[in-house]
Amino acid sequence: MNNVIPSIEDENYKTKPDFKNQMPFYSNEFFVYENYEIILGDDDIWGNSEVIIKATTENYSIFNPNTYPQHLYIEIAKIIIDEEIGRLTNEKGEIEEILLHRIRSSESKKSLLKFSKRFGLLGVSERTYFFKRLNEDAFTKGHRNIVVTNFKKDLINQDMVTGIFRMKIAVNYLKKLAEENITEQEQLDLVNIVNDELPFKQDRLQVKDGKCYPATLFSSLIDLAWWQLREALLNGTEYKHCKNDRCGNIFAVTHGNQDYCPPNPNKDRSRCENAYNRRLKYKRRKLASKD
Repeated sequence: MNNVIPSIEDENYKTKPDFKNQMPFYSNEFFVYENYEIILGDDDIWGNSEVIIKATTENYSIFNPNTYPQHLYIEIAKIIIDEEIGRLTNEKGEIEEILLHRIRSSESKKSLLKFSKRFGLLGVSERTYFFKRLNEDAFTKGHRNIVVTNFKKDLINQDMVTGIFRMKIAVNYLKKLAEENITEQEQLDLVNIVNDELPFKQDRLQVKDGKCYPATLFSSLIDLAWWQLREALLNGTEYKHCKNDRCGNIFAVTHGNQDYCPPNPNKDRSRCENAYNRRLKYKRRKLASKD
């Protein structure tokens, strides 16, 4: 039978969250090109044009998820998805209307480009081929501890849109988790979504201070994001709504007194915190001028 009151030996059972070691070590770094564009590609066998997002420059920076506390699944969920009504002929020859999800409007394309310029391409269309190329390279050159993953283009196909849409559903459940009004069924739905999105990954090793520790290698950025969500749920990560009322998005808490969305990669200050403080200073100056 469990003790209701902890014994003296268990008096330190309440410990501060170990934010530093909540997330695993990632063996990937990702290319982030300076600029991307969305263009029409070649026609498929049905005559439909492929839509592609691709890098338009050779200038790039490196996104290292090990040095960045923000959880990518929250950022992916901010990509806007368009909804369209499609018509499908069923087996009886009847026309049925179905809800389709697309990235077609200027607003949705802009949001995808915004994400890509910060973190790189999702790599959905490359995920099944990545490890094959990696293993062929390792056969001749040997495995490296860190793999720099370079995606120059990605298809904006149904696989990508579905992955983003499912990420949005999952993050909507996390919002309910942050507000403490999630139902048992919704928690189960969240777990089922994460379970269904099994990432393409390899378990690896890293050496730190003379000892071996686990590391994980992913085939794409979106797989890394799903794994982050899995680990966050296992670790009981706390979520808060951003204090900047013009944002209102949730974020994963990575230090104890965090009130705003984390800063962008390679930035020291949160944009949300800066914007909130600027508005606060403006209001104070306005009130002072009235006095």
